[in-house]
Amino acid sequence: MTDTAASVRTATPAAWVTLLLRVRGLMLSGAFAAIVYGMLTNANRTACPTPTGGLSTAQCETYTLGPSGIVVAAMAIALLAGLGAATRRTDAPAALRALDRTGIVIIAIALGSVVISLVWFWLLPVQQVLDHGGSLWFPFPFGSVTSDFDTAG
Repeated sequence: MTDTAASVRTATPAAWVTLLLRVRGLMLSGAFAAIVYGMLTNANRTACPTPTGGLSTAQCETYTLGPSGIVVAAMAIALLAGLGAATRRTDAPAALRALDRTGIVIIAIALGSVVISLVWFWLLPVQQVLDHGGSLWFPFPFGSVTSDFDTAG
């Protein structure tokens, strides 16, 4: 018999209730972090080439930032890893600390990804690349960017 199995049998009901409530809170805060990430990681930018030489038709580009599935997967992996780490602890306070750290990691992944993807997206030199050529590096894996071309004029 392992130490963990022995501690499970000798744990008080209050400790189990606390652990279960903390796991429920962790799952709810993880779901809330994923929803907030999905809501905040949205932006649009449109750029049209600067008219030169009397051209009347321009091909405008619209870039749309959206949430990345990789970030949501990273949050889910952090949740599963944190639950696994909590189950390997021999006492309730250590398991609670592992669950608390997991919650912090999940929220940090969500907020960090929102900030990185939005700052990166708004710093993209879209107009300069459209006018002078070049390439854009999108905020992968923190956000997903799609582009659409529209003829204006």
